[in-house]
Amino acid sequence: MCAPAALGAASFASGALGAVGKYQSASAQASAQNNAAINNYKYQLKLRDQNWLQTRTAYATKVSQFQSELGENSLAASKAYAGAQNRLNEVYRQAAFRQQGMLSQLMQRQGLVTSTGMRGKSAARAERAVNTNYGLNMATQAASLQSAQNAFGTQTRSIRDQLRSQNNKAYSSVALAPQIGIAPPPPTMAAGPSGFGLFTDLVGAGVSGYGTYQELKNYEPQTGM
Repeated sequence: MCAPAALGAASFASGALGAVGKYQSASAQASAQNNAAINNYKYQLKLRDQNWLQTRTAYATKVSQFQSELGENSLAASKAYAGAQNRLNEVYRQAAFRQQGMLSQLMQRQGLVTSTGMRGKSAARAERAVNTNYGLNMATQAASLQSAQNAFGTQTRSIRDQLRSQNNKAYSSVALAPQIGIAPPPPTMAAGPSGFGLFTDLVGAGVSGYGTYQELKNYEPQTGM
């Protein structure tokens, strides 16, 4: 009498075990897939951080080199300015000595004119000649000084332009600050098997077991005459 029930229960147990095994297998597969995706995502983030650190370090080195180059350029320009100024100062120093000499010469010639005893128009002409010669010499010296001043201005502008050009060239290596790369997209998690599917399979196993029980219960064995 208990054989149909036992066989029905066995059928249910077999179906239930199969359903649970299927659910566990699918769960384990989804979990393994998700773990792999998460680990790969963490690795991509770590790799991104390392690359960003290396990029920032390299850029910081370039900035340091750029600042050092600016200092060297400024020092070179300062030396060039000083050299140009010294040359101009020397021109003015020599001009001052020449002016003293010309003034001394003027006084000597004026004294000579006076000592000759010339009077009237002759003395006036001689005085004018002396003064004219002195004026021409002064005009020549003034032109020379103006030329030296113009040359000084040209040199200083050239130094300034060269400094600007060198600084701009140095700046080109750090003009664009690096930007951190785009973060990798977060992993897409695989959906595991639904509990409802397991419930459906278990219900199906129960129905199958009950069907087996009913089939065996209504089975009547044939007896011989």
